[in-house]
Amino acid sequence: MKRLSSPRAAMGLQLNRSAKLLRDVAARLGVLSLLSFVATGALFAPPLMAATGSYIVNVGSTDLPDKNKGDGICADVNNQCSLRAAIEEANASLNTLVGGVPSPHTITFTVTTVNIINGGLPTLAAPVTLTGAPVVTTTISGNNSGAGQKQGCLSLTDSGTANLNHGSGATGSTIANLSIGNCSGDGISANGHDYKFLNNRIGVNATGLIAAPNVGHGISVSASQVYPDTSTGFFSSIYNSIATPFPQIPVDASQINAFQSNLATALASLKPVLISGNLISGNTKNGIEIYSQNLAAVTVVNNKIGTDITGNIAIANGGSGVHLTGDTFGHLIGPNNVISGNTGDGITIDSDTVFMPSFIMGNRIGLAATDPTAHIGNGLNGISASTKPSTD
Repeated sequence: MKRLSSPRAAMGLQLNRSAKLLRDVAARLGVLSLLSFVATGALFAPPLMAATGSYIVNVGSTDLPDKNKGDGICADVNNQCSLRAAIEEANASLNTLVGGVPSPHTITFTVTTVNIINGGLPTLAAPVTLTGAPVVTTTISGNNSGAGQKQGCLSLTDSGTANLNHGSGATGSTIANLSIGNCSGDGISANGHDYKFLNNRIGVNATGLIAAPNVGHGISVSASQVYPDTSTGFFSSIYNSIATPFPQIPVDASQINAFQSNLATALASLKPVLISGNLISGNTKNGIEIYSQNLAAVTVVNNKIGTDITGNIAIANGGSGVHLTGDTFGHLIGPNNVISGNTGDGITIDSDTVFMPSFIMGNRIGLAATDPTAHIGNGLNGISASTKPSTD
């Protein structure tokens, strides 16, 4: 007796033949696809989510948004990649995890100037390495190169999207080799931990010789996420690990360098922020503002704050060179900063009660970098401190 196939079996046979045909075609084209069949016989391809990306900013004159956020392609309606579009794309895309840590997106430039025209730039809410040209820094102009009103420039937050692997926002980001000026607020405003700000010129133009004032601070750093352990015992153990092996007051370069290294090791669990190699001058408020009891372990090293690129001529910040406030603690200011020519103090500390002290060592405050005849003192004190240990 001849056995008849059921309609379901016949459909399955037809689907299997279709799948084989598609696999053969895909193999000939060198294409690999993951295809699934649903009961109707329709083909279904799982949606793709853009992973850690590399975005190249190739236009600086239009400042248009990304046309399809999260597709992994930085492109505005003209198929050009503006800095605005690159930030939007990074925020909307998945960060691939490497060893459980989100790998930063990268943003680089083929243009020398980016004009901010259409309102402030979006806040970075995903880890990004944003790097200008290494020799002639890339300029981010907050006022359309003088043709418009000042707009907001670079800001970072420690709050992001967990299902894109950046629940801690821009934590782990680096900003380097940029000239950031004429912004309506801070040159860089960063909320969070584990940031690096390297070799930027903030509040001055790319030459480092002419002021391009930001209305706020040069760099402002704060944090909203509380450290997991804020007990006296925890911070005492960190402080003892720093103070015990070294003299309380390092007196020469080798002792200062050893102290710096030991401090970085001891505070590694607090996700330090590094501010190094920058020129931060000409800003309306403070050169560097460090704020919040939730923020420790900021290292400020090898910067010129309040001078031009030579370190011998003042381009004053309107407030202090460095300002520590809001119960912030455990920072290292130095070595090798030139903090001179500022309208207020060289360094102001009014952190009130703190879990552990901050350290200032190995700087030139109120002195020129190399010219012994130059007078570029700060307007008020070299260092002004009002702080005390926490009794909690």
